[in-house]
Amino acid sequence: MFFGREKTVFGWRSKALGMLIVYFAGFATAIYALAPAQDCPDRGSFTINLAGGEATEWGDKTERFAVTAKAGIGNFLRIAEEKAVAVGRILQAQMAEQRRSTEK
Repeated sequence: MFFGREKTVFGWRSKALGMLIVYFAGFATAIYALAPAQDCPDRGSFTINLAGGEATEWGDKTERFAVTAKAGIGNFLRIAEEKAVAVGRILQAQMAEQRRSTEK
């Protein structure tokens, strides 16, 4: 007995965590499946006109969006890497300070 209840293997927290993992894995899979392919040699050979306009117009808009999205994601990754390095340095300095204070 654990606080008046029988101890279970899967509590609500582990079930919620499992559901979140499955949800985000599915979301990541959908993003991967819908992302534009890079360096596809026969990209213009087969076009599907979903917008109702010219196929080249739709392709141009998609290409501009892909270039903008790629630049934005690259910028985000560069900034995230810089911040991670800065946080690493701060943590190392704090750990060194704690070591010095405990050695005294």
